[in-house]
Amino acid sequence: DPNWLNFNFWFAGSASVTCRMLAVPGVDFAVHTDRPILSTGAYLDFKRHVGNLLEQGKHGEARMLWLSAVEVLHAPFVQAPLPLVDSGEIPHLQFAPCIDAQCARCDGSLGGFKFPFVGTWCRRAVLVQEGASADEAWAAYHGCYEEDRLSEAMVAEAGSGLRAQDIIPMYVSAIAGRVESGDLPFVSFRGFMGTWRRWSLGARRWTEPWPRESDSLARATAGRLLRGWLDEGRRNLPLGGLCAYCGSRTHSVCASCGIHQCEACPIRCCQGSTLGGAALSHGVSR
Repeated sequence: DPNWLNFNFWFAGSASVTCRMLAVPGVDFAVHTDRPILSTGAYLDFKRHVGNLLEQGKHGEARMLWLSAVEVLHAPFVQAPLPLVDSGEIPHLQFAPCIDAQCARCDGSLGGFKFPFVGTWCRRAVLVQEGASADEAWAAYHGCYEEDRLSEAMVAEAGSGLRAQDIIPMYVSAIAGRVESGDLPFVSFRGFMGTWRRWSLGARRWTEPWPRESDSLARATAGRLLRGWLDEGRRNLPLGGLCAYCGSRTHSVCASCGIHQCEACPIRCCQGSTLGGAALSHGVSR
C-alpha cells in the first residue's frame, strides 16, 4: 500500500522541516534489506532502472530513487563511490561507511561496497537462496530473465524498516560529499569515513556524535573528531542551500513547505503538489 513518507531536510541556516510524500515502497523508493543479496546485481538493476527513468524524461522519479538509497563502503575507504549514471544528471549515490562490528571485508581492509537496497526493478535472483554459494548465486542471477522481477510483496517481506535517512541524514550527506570531492581540506576522505565507522561501530542507525562518559576512549575520540568536522563543514557551506533531491547548490525555496529545491527537480512534495518555477521563491537563503 502507498505510504506517507516523512523526509527531514536540512538547511544551510540550520533550520529543518519535514516534507511528506505519498510513495509506494519498492516502486517509488528503494527498500533496505538485511537479507543476503547480490549487492553488485542489486546495484546494476537499480542503476539500469534509474537510467531508464531518465531516458523517459521522468527526472523527478529518478531523483526520488537516488535519494532513497545509500552505497555502503568497506574499509579502508580508498575507493570513492562511482557515478550512478554516465550523463552526470544525477551525482553518485549517497554513501556511508560499513558499521558492522563483525565485517570480514573491513577487518581485512579488503575494501569494496555493499548495496542493501531492493525494489521491483530487481531480478528475483538478487535475493540469495539459503545455502547457495557465490558461484551458484551469480549463476542464478545471470540465468534469471530481466522480466522476472521482485513483486511488491516480495520487496515488503525483505524490507528491514530502515530508510536512507536513518543511515545518513541529509546534512551529513552534503558534508560527506564535499569531503569526498576535496572541498573541505581539513579532513581526508579516508580519515572522515574511518572516524565515522569508529564512532558508529555496531549501530544500525545514524547517531549524532555527542560522546558520553560511558563511551570507550576510542569511540569518544572518534565522536569528538567527527563532531568538529561536521560543525566546520556546516560553517563552510556556501550561502543558500542544497537541493533536497539532487544535492546541487540553489537559492530556490519551495513556497509551500520551505525546502531548498533547484528548478531542474520537478519532484512532488507537499502532499502531492508539483514544484515548478511558479512554486519557488528565488534568492531566499534559509
